[in-house]
Amino acid sequence: MATVEIITQNIQNLAIRQQQLERLIQQTEVHNEQLQMFLFDLTDYNQGLSVITDLVSEESTEQVDDIKVTAIEHVLSEQRKYLVEVIRLLEETLEEDMQPALLGQSSGGLRRILSSLKGLVEMNNYLSQDNRTFQRNYLSEQNIPVQKPKQNFLKRLFGKS
Repeated sequence: MATVEIITQNIQNLAIRQQQLERLIQQTEVHNEQLQMFLFDLTDYNQGLSVITDLVSEESTEQVDDIKVTAIEHVLSEQRKYLVEVIRLLEETLEEDMQPALLGQSSGGLRRILSSLKGLVEMNNYLSQDNRTFQRNYLSEQNIPVQKPKQNFLKRLFGKS
């Protein structure tokens, strides 16, 4: 019984982090195509987490704090930790065949979820690597000073306003 509770708690933690990433993605505005591609990949990954997070009630994820772009690595790291733990527990459950109807899923459904979770861990690793470049480019894009419109040639030449 403790295994089910641990799995459920990890899934709820994943769901909270999923909502935080979703809000961050919606609030982040970028103009560079490379930065947009990273956000699209992050969106795909975040939506992929629904494979497992949809299995828990949404009541537990109502109150989520906003995060900043600089916290993406931390969130991805935590999600990877939760995913690896859920994978380990699901594999143990399937090997022991203790509870074939875990999370309302048959053993075949759990195996499909397990395969999806392994793919999400791999995608998480790729996003963690790409995040370093994204952070560097995003922060430099945000620090670019706004250029003032240039005066026309005659105004600059004669100094009249």
